[in-house]
Amino acid sequence: MSIPLRTCAEIEAVARAGRVLDGVLALGVSACRAGTTTLDIARVMEGAISRAGAEPILSSVLGASGPYGQVCCISVNEELVHSLPRRRIIREGDVVSIDCAVRFPSGPEGWCVDAARAIAVGSPPSQRGTALRNATNVVIAETMRAAHVGGRWSSCASAGRHAAAAMGCCLLVEYTGHGIGRILHESPTVSYDPRSHFDFELRPGTVFTIEPIVVEGFLPPECITLEDGWTVISSDRRWSAHAEVTVTVETSGLRVLAGEVQSE
Repeated sequence: MSIPLRTCAEIEAVARAGRVLDGVLALGVSACRAGTTTLDIARVMEGAISRAGAEPILSSVLGASGPYGQVCCISVNEELVHSLPRRRIIREGDVVSIDCAVRFPSGPEGWCVDAARAIAVGSPPSQRGTALRNATNVVIAETMRAAHVGGRWSSCASAGRHAAAAMGCCLLVEYTGHGIGRILHESPTVSYDPRSHFDFELRPGTVFTIEPIVVEGFLPPECITLEDGWTVISSDRRWSAHAEVTVTVETSGLRVLAGEVQSE
């Protein structure tokens, strides 16, 4: 499948959608504190999406158990990815990953963006949660640092894997980034797996997501999907954190359109 190349005007439209999503995520992060539930955070974000005139697009994503049905994924500690918001209480010391995607403006003329943030909860936060949150930022930063026009995604992925290993972590490679545009999932597949057959040239106008899931320890965990059909946990209950940015390729490298690489 060919990879879409976006015009400058289209990329700026994606960036506008990204600013909307960043505002939604910021409210979710502010609501993420000890004593709240993941469902509380999702409700805050759902209201923000509606007020912004955006459309939540994760809710309609289909899985084996049917539509996802929620506006965001909120994964805590041993939950690796795709965790349904529910009445799980967030506690001091937890690490929480909030993943959200919207289309803005709502409707067929809108553009999709996808981003995630990891939060170390507490004042001060635990060393364990802080290390994982920081690791997501370092992996994204090193992945982006390796990018240049005409280069290959596989080189960027290699840089991200090495960064994770240097911090005593591994990347969960079963779940990938993706191209994004008028719909949530487009070409290319953006994989950190060194065995992956998916690779692509970094060409100006390409828009895609980078989304490392960083897990404690050097060996990849066994994944278990819970009865809700969505929430994925590590079998040995190792903790993880997930961050994501939507980016485009420019002559100077990768430009972030949604999400952020936080400075430590």
